This record gives sequence, C-alpha cells and structure tokens, in this order.
Amino acid sequence: MCGAGGARSHYPAQDDRRSDDTSAYRCTTTTRFRPEVFRCGQCEHWFTDPNSWPASLGGEYESLVDAEYLRMIGVKRRTFKKAADVVCRYARPPAAILEVGSYAGIFLDEMAARGFPITGIEPSTWGAQMAQERGHTVHQGTAEDVLAAQDSEQWDVVVSWDVIEHVPDPRQFVRLLSRAAKPGGLVVFSTLDRGNWFPRLVGRRWPWIIPMHLHYFDQEAIRRISSEAALEFVDTKPHVHYTTPSYALNRLVRMARPLPVRHTESSHLIVPIAFGDVRTFVFRRVPADT
Repeated sequence: MCGAGGARSHYPAQDDRRSDDTSAYRCTTTTRFRPEVFRCGQCEHWFTDPNSWPASLGGEYESLVDAEYLRMIGVKRRTFKKAADVVCRYARPPAAILEVGSYAGIFLDEMAARGFPITGIEPSTWGAQMAQERGHTVHQGTAEDVLAAQDSEQWDVVVSWDVIEHVPDPRQFVRLLSRAAKPGGLVVFSTLDRGNWFPRLVGRRWPWIIPMHLHYFDQEAIRRISSEAALEFVDTKPHVHYTTPSYALNRLVRMARPLPVRHTESSHLIVPIAFGDVRTFVFRRVPADT
C-alpha cells in the first residue's frame, strides 16, 4: 500500500489448497484454506503474497459461475436491502447510480425498484448475464478495464460492495471510483476492517482470511487512500450481511469440514451477521475548485 519494502509474515498459511482452488473466488465459497498473510513494516498494511495471486486474476472472475448463490437469492436480497437503505439516506431518485461489482444484480434490482436509474459493472460473464436477463444494463469486465474506458464524472452515486479487498491495486481502484463520480457525488463501498475487535480476538482464525481476499484494511488506511483520491469522508458504519445459520457456521468453524447443508430459497431462518469487521464507508467527491 505504501510502496515500501520490509514486509514480514504475520499469519502462516493453514491447510492445503487441494480442490478448494476451483471455488475459491465464488462469493459463496467455504474454502478451508487460509493463505499466508504479510504485514508491511512501514504502514502495517496486511496483504497476501502477490506471487501467490493468479496470473490472470480477471480471468478467474470472468469464468466464475456460482450456482450456490442462486439458491441464496432470498438471503442476499436482505443484505442488499440493508445496503440500499444506507444509500437512500444520502441520495434520492433520479440520482444515477453505478455499482462496481454487481455480481448477479441483486442490488441493481433493489435500487431500480426504488426508482433509481442504475448501471452495473461485473467481471463474471455468468453474473453479468444474470443481471442483464432481468433487464439491467451491466458492462462485463473488470472495473479497471471498464471505468478506464468510460467518461469520468458521470454518476451521482458510485457504490461497490465487498470488492476493494479483491483487487491487486486498491489505490487505483479507489481513484477509479472517485473519477466516475460527479463532483459533489457520493462514493460508497464496504470492506474488511482488521482493526475491529473480532479479528483481534480470533487472530489467524478470522473467517475472512481466504484466498480471494488480497488485502486487509483498517479504517485509517481506507480513509487515507480515499483522501488521496479526492474523496471527503462522510460516515462509516457496520456493514450487515444476512445469511443462513448453516452458512454462518461453515464460515465461522472452517477448521472442520463444511457442513453438508444446502442453502435454499425455502430457508425460513435468516440471521444478520454484523460483528463490525466489515464496514460501509461513505465519501463525497471533492469538487476540483475546493
């Protein structure tokens, strides 16, 4: 993050990759493999070894298919309804919204139903097609490729849920989000907070230490790189995920083999997960003349 050398190992790798590699980049992954986490000696940022990242990370996401996600659509709608409530505290229709990392389009559904014109960007061909089939405009490709090719300052609100920890260069990613927003517009995104009490308590057993998470931020780092991208801090709050009890147990007790329970649309019990180790951040794009 800071460009300095001198990183040291912070948490060792656990378990073997084995067949977990094939599902490691799915939203619904329950992989038990924990990659080695390094800590920068200069800025204290946590990250996994860049030499372990796929040669074509974009290709991993482009070819991704996540059938398990479709069985959890009802659960995911609860999560994105909560996220939409946050956005609606700061924006009203007809504010134009861009979602970076729209996956199968559930947040797009929620915001369109509330009267917002909304567009998505999604690297997964499967995910983009799922959203397009429900009538949404979704550009298939990585944020780095799609946003770099688009005109800047188009959107009243730019949102991105749980994406920045997946990208090789978080600074570039935040700059692209900022560039896409109109001056005075909003940039809203969620990500991990390693400074929260829960990861400090469980240490290397933190469930979010998984292969597809390349970076582990604290709040100070997020505010710093956002400020560098001409974003003014507005607010932060815990980001609430809803899930089924069986999926929550699979993530929290990953040292055991995943429980043989499918997450179906007919699940009656849906629980919120909000330890505070995932947070939503709200920023405002600073006009150029201020």
